[in-house]
Amino acid sequence: MPNIRDSETSTITYLVEPNTRNAYTVPLANDWCVSDHTSQWRIPLPQEGISYPVSNTYEEYAAQSSFPLFDPQDQDSEMYISLNDTSGESSSRVKMAIPFIGIPTALQISTASSASQAVLSPAAPSFFSQAMSVYKFNMQFMNVTKEEQDEYIEGLDQFQSLLWSSNLFQNGAVNSAWSDPNPIDLPNGGADNYWFGDGAFTDGPSLAGSIARHQSKHGTNEEIKIILTLHNNINDNLNYILGYFNTTWNKDIEPGEFIWPTQGTGIGPQPNPRQSRQIFQQYLDEESLGNVLENINGTTLTTTKLSATTIDNDAFGVTGGQKVSLLVLNLNTEVPVYLFTKPVVEYYTPILVEMVRSIASSKELEERITDFINDGGSSPKKGNLRGEANIISIS
Repeated sequence: MPNIRDSETSTITYLVEPNTRNAYTVPLANDWCVSDHTSQWRIPLPQEGISYPVSNTYEEYAAQSSFPLFDPQDQDSEMYISLNDTSGESSSRVKMAIPFIGIPTALQISTASSASQAVLSPAAPSFFSQAMSVYKFNMQFMNVTKEEQDEYIEGLDQFQSLLWSSNLFQNGAVNSAWSDPNPIDLPNGGADNYWFGDGAFTDGPSLAGSIARHQSKHGTNEEIKIILTLHNNINDNLNYILGYFNTTWNKDIEPGEFIWPTQGTGIGPQPNPRQSRQIFQQYLDEESLGNVLENINGTTLTTTKLSATTIDNDAFGVTGGQKVSLLVLNLNTEVPVYLFTKPVVEYYTPILVEMVRSIASSKELEERITDFINDGGSSPKKGNLRGEANIISIS
């Protein structure tokens, strides 16, 4: 998250570039990478912040007027703002604490990367404020009367005021001060702690980050084979795949530059700017991808094989010119991302069980994966795949 609210001390910490006063205005994509002997962030986290005192109340919706907001149709969003002491308020440099005391557990990382309600957390003011401004902007497209629209806007103002002035969704984002692997209560954190949200709020960057990491270790001369799994709901679009290609809604944006989820593009529910994750030179849109997807009998899965060539994307560390073969697997289930409350979990558990059973028992799926890995050759011996440097499986 670009900045951190410490409600106990009434301060806001802006994450900044080293030795500058350039503060980040957007959420930053990153991956926690695990190998046989090491685990680390794909790129280093910002090490410094600048902390300001701030009112702990929500007077006149101060959150939405006090932080950088971008017009929902603006394609020229900036990654930084310059922090100058024009307000006369004192500020102080903050050295950020190591997240999860430097030894995160699988539970902590998986929780941070699944924090799908982070956008509602007042612990991350710019993130929260930007989301609310975009929700308000999109109300003009609702098929309702002007009076009804005004009522919705008033309700939204009251809702964001409630969230800002209370801790109702404080832990919608995940606090890096979490040290006890199994706490009764999560800590509030302080001015030197990070807050994390689901990577989908930046760009769902797993494919780009994995290719970059692979290239740094093995170079770009050999073709990579990638199994890419999309956990899409049956009603979702295919944009998490399309964004890696040249497509309709990134055609005028350089790889790594910022994209807005403008009205009608359908690139996801995220209201904040995110960097273009395009890493392939080929063009692909939803219609052309949908036309080549094939059903796997006995399951909800659809699949296809795609060929692509990487292009330079400095934001994600990807180098151009490498051949890539993709085996795309879409789950197409009825299960939503948000599974809250016991009745909802109990309702969807049988559906999840059936999904797992159908996938695990599908001979056709097994044959397609084996054929993809071996280019039509014989089945690999058990245990061989882990050592293949050019095979990556990504969810």
